[in-house]
Amino acid sequence: EFFRPNFWPNTPDILHKTEAGGSPGIHHGFTELHYIISGGGTIVTGGRIETSPGHPQGVIVGGKSQRVHKGDAILIPPETPHMYVKIDRELTYLEVRFKTPDDAR
Repeated sequence: EFFRPNFWPNTPDILHKTEAGGSPGIHHGFTELHYIISGGGTIVTGGRIETSPGHPQGVIVGGKSQRVHKGDAILIPPETPHMYVKIDRELTYLEVRFKTPDDAR
């Protein structure tokens, strides 16, 4: 589950997840930063999103899987698929979306 107050590209949010799932994310025109406040899990970034009858919301194929824990920061460039595929009991993170000079190109 997500709690998204004031979810706008330039507004920070604190998100809390108790289970993995949902659709992979991909953002056009801005970079995203996740700073892990508590908990841990596994995020997949990169690759490509594919859908199938068994996965109509899509899955990431060919991405890189990384374990994350409290204190980690994950920088996700524009156009990069990403998704938390495993949550260790709970995961709370600060999400900040912003434009960089490279994003404007």
